[in-house]
Amino acid sequence: MPKTKQAAETQDAATKETTELTEAKVPEMVSVPAEEFEAMKEQLKMLSSFMTSENRFKSAEDKKLEEERKLLEKVKAANKAAMEKVKIHVEKGNLKGNKNAEVAINGVQFVIPKAKDEMVPRCVAEVLENAERQKNAAYAMQEEKAEEYNKAVTQGAFGGGYSVNAE
Repeated sequence: MPKTKQAAETQDAATKETTELTEAKVPEMVSVPAEEFEAMKEQLKMLSSFMTSENRFKSAEDKKLEEERKLLEKVKAANKAAMEKVKIHVEKGNLKGNKNAEVAINGVQFVIPKAKDEMVPRCVAEVLENAERQKNAAYAMQEEKAEEYNKAVTQGAFGGGYSVNAE
């Protein structure tokens, strides 16, 4: 089958490029065995073809979109974890209080019956735990201040001989 002029030129160019690559000289300061050199050339060819293929470096806009996609995935995962159901028990408290604990998160109202074990989203349980922790901290501070006041009164800090008995 006779070759066309264009096919012959293409083959000659490919042969010339291959010859140039195989006859490339290694600088004298580097001493690499021929087998390793050939392996390195093959790796370089593969890397070069990889870089110019569809897997090339992304543009700044592509990188930004990728970062936004990853952030969205993290937010979705966090939201899913927050809505995972957990078991809680809300104490009844005083008898005059409401029969239910009410929690609003991002405009969504949750009503949890008191004195019962209930399955609620993790975010609701976290709000109730934070409220309980804050209430306990407020009670502790209130008691500490009351003790400071009683101590000051019994020591006569207010100019009188008042005695306050803590019962």
